[in-house]
Amino acid sequence: MGAWANGFLRERGSLLSFHDHWLRGIISRFSGLATCHKVRKGLRGLSLLIIPLFFMGTVAHGDQEYALNMVASIRHGPSYSVAVLDGHAYVTGNDGVSVFDVADPSRPRLVETLEMADGAFGIAFVGATAYIAGAAEGLVIADFSDPENPVTVGSLDDGGSAYDVDVEGGLAYLADSTRGLEVINVSDPEAPTKIGEYTLHDARSVRAREGVVYLGTPSQGVVMLDVSNPGSPTRMGVVSGSAPVIDINLSGDYMLLSCHGAGLKVYDISDPGHPSCLGSYIEPGGEAYCVEMHEDRLYVADLQRGGLLLDFSDPSNIRKISAYGDAGPHDLVYADGYVFMACEEGLVILEYGVSEAASTTWISYIPLRAAALALVIGVLVYRKRSKG
Repeated sequence: MGAWANGFLRERGSLLSFHDHWLRGIISRFSGLATCHKVRKGLRGLSLLIIPLFFMGTVAHGDQEYALNMVASIRHGPSYSVAVLDGHAYVTGNDGVSVFDVADPSRPRLVETLEMADGAFGIAFVGATAYIAGAAEGLVIADFSDPENPVTVGSLDDGGSAYDVDVEGGLAYLADSTRGLEVINVSDPEAPTKIGEYTLHDARSVRAREGVVYLGTPSQGVVMLDVSNPGSPTRMGVVSGSAPVIDINLSGDYMLLSCHGAGLKVYDISDPGHPSCLGSYIEPGGEAYCVEMHEDRLYVADLQRGGLLLDFSDPSNIRKISAYGDAGPHDLVYADGYVFMACEEGLVILEYGVSEAASTTWISYIPLRAAALALVIGVLVYRKRSKG
């Protein structure tokens, strides 16, 4: 039995964790004690029980699954956008911008709210200065250098309804659902000045990079604008197949589009004037509201399906790794190893790690090992008594 058992274990050595070595040593030891035919026959029979138990315990312990797990949540009413900076999460909602201390992500706490009469939607930071799409209040600029005592330093209301904002090179680009794109000089945050505009109905999202603005609308898709002359933006074209986009994110040479019921789409923008679609993903019954990239993974805020984690290692074959379905997120951001989501009822914080369900494998691991060990001890006791 000794040779057979040890051969079995050697062949499956790749499945063994370091926790298993002690048991293999005991099995090998008592196998060497089997000098008489009667004992050898008994051990051979017991091996049929010990080895399967040993093998099952190894699989139960080693075959761990990874998933998005909730770390914490805090109810705070409908939340629309989130940004994380220096241990604080800034969440927009119907009251304005709420500041949460998330230095310990497992215990978020509300520390202050920058109140805004008509609430807030998009938010972008440059240093400690926040540029806020303040719905009917237009562009609001606030200083959050002391997160617990934010101060509004400037604003510009040109009518309409501001949904999103991005900032580059001293200019703020405001997506307004009734007016289109507004270009605002914010070199002096206390005195923002509108210098240009581009009329477009139902503008919902905006991102700017190196003289090109990507303006998203559900009806037309992504409209590309040349803003090399910010006072007079000119249309470059429309990104093919990008409708009905409601949110845009840029990551390196990738443009990540959230297209509501049409899922998410990823474009190569290494040539800014000629984006090409690399891949897409549709979650059945879902509504993609935001997508963000970290390494070769995509994190998606899906209003109906919750937080999704997708494998992006092959852009032509995007596949789901995990999901956290109990949330209703409008926006998310990956920061410091955590996923922060602005949801229907407040802030939800997730982490990608060993699934909570898989952690129960220890429950099966312990009795399986105990059973195998009990059999080993029983054989040793039998051997000792037979010698007497």
